[in-house]
Amino acid sequence: MKQNIALQIVPVSKLFITDDSGNAVETMAGPYNEGTALNLTCKPQPQISWWRDARLIDETYFVNKTHANNKLTIFLTRNDFMMSLKCQASNNNLTSSVQRTIVIDLNSKLNREIYLVKPREVKIMAKHQKLKWNKIEEFVCETRGSKPSADVFWFNDRQQLVSSQTTSEDGFVTTSFVSFMPSIEDNGKNLTCVAINNQIPDFNLNDSITMEIEFPPLVSLVLGASIQHQDIVEGIDVYFECNIQ
Repeated sequence: MKQNIALQIVPVSKLFITDDSGNAVETMAGPYNEGTALNLTCKPQPQISWWRDARLIDETYFVNKTHANNKLTIFLTRNDFMMSLKCQASNNNLTSSVQRTIVIDLNSKLNREIYLVKPREVKIMAKHQKLKWNKIEEFVCETRGSKPSADVFWFNDRQQLVSSQTTSEDGFVTTSFVSFMPSIEDNGKNLTCVAINNQIPDFNLNDSITMEIEFPPLVSLVLGASIQHQDIVEGIDVYFECNIQ
């Protein structure tokens, strides 16, 4: 006897990520303390996998009568700060998988009472190729990863410049702005952006550029090197040197 069986595939529609306490995690988990265990559970329909960036890290999952879940455990280190974790679920090869991504916030433990994180990166944005002499130039520097948020300082060689800065709502990104008018003497000097967590004053990150200043030729006219000014009298020959910089 021949039978026709219709198989209806119900695609995964939503993912739920929860922590150890059963609290839902939306986009940011933590902050957790460095050295502790991170436990996250993803509850959709099977199949379920965890990914860190583009790397598969866990594809084991448990299925019961009502649902499936995949519990991920990671022992946190400083390298896990702001890492991206993705839970991915699918129940067939015909429909697209459903994904959910969260970012892990982390306290880096210096001692038992204080949790601090050094700046992870600093960068001068949109670095100028050439700067104009006698024109106000603006520079932007961005630093990430400090906890508490970093302070940013600018230096023209060793001279500190007046600057301003803003910090993102999550405190993760600090953006600093500086404006100044380069002089001819600044040609070849380094402009440096320095990020410092004031709670860790012996550590800093910096980024710098070598300034190349465009300026018009500088012309000077002087007596020839062999001519003494006091020796010039009517009827003698004199010559001049034209110097161009």
